[in-house]
Amino acid sequence: MVYSEKYKVLFVSVPKTGTTSLTASLVERLEGRRNQVPKGDTWVSVGEHWTLKQIAEVIGWDALNDVHIVGGVRNPWDRLVSSYNFYKNGRVAKLVRAGKQRNPKAIFNVMMAKLLPFKYWLRLYRTGACFEYLCDGDGTLRADTVIRIESMNEDVEALCQKLNVASFEPAVVNASSRKPYEEYYSSETRNIIARRFKADLEHFNYSF
Repeated sequence: MVYSEKYKVLFVSVPKTGTTSLTASLVERLEGRRNQVPKGDTWVSVGEHWTLKQIAEVIGWDALNDVHIVGGVRNPWDRLVSSYNFYKNGRVAKLVRAGKQRNPKAIFNVMMAKLLPFKYWLRLYRTGACFEYLCDGDGTLRADTVIRIESMNEDVEALCQKLNVASFEPAVVNASSRKPYEEYYSSETRNIIARRFKADLEHFNYSF
C-alpha cells in the first residue's frame, strides 16, 4: 500500500497483481509513504495488503473523498497460477526454507504448494477477488484508476498523465518461468475459479 499526501493518491496493494513492481516506483514518483495513512495530524500503520474497506475503517470514508484511489487487477485464472508458483518456488518459499518466515498463513501456503498439485491446492488456497479489495461496504467499486497487469505499462502511463508526473515503466519483480495459465486447468477447476471470482469477471470483464 502507498499513500501520497502530496498528490492525494492511495494505492491499494492487491496481492499478485504486480504490486511489488508498482509499490517501489509509486513511493519514489509520488513521494509517498508505504503502509502508512494520515489520520488527523498523525500517520498510522496499515497492512501491506489491506483492502480499501479495512483502510477506511481506520481513517473513515470521509477522509478518502478527495483521494484518487488506485488498485491493480488481474485475470483470476492467471492470478491463481501465479500465486501457486510464488508459494512453491518464489521468494516466500525461500524465506520459509531458511526459517525466516514467521507468518503461519504464508508457511501453510508454501507447504501446501510444495505438497499438492495445482488442481488440489487451489481448493485450499484463499484470497479475495480483486474487486473485494477495491469496493466499499455497499459493494460499489471505489477505485478511480484500475491498473490491469495485462496492460500495466499503458495504464501506468495514463495514471501519470492524470497526476501530471513523469511517466515510468515498473520494473519486473518476482517474475516466474511457467507454462501459460490455461494449461493448468481442467474444465472442473476452471469453473471453480469462475464461481469464486465471479465479481472480477463481472466488473473487469475477464474471461478464461
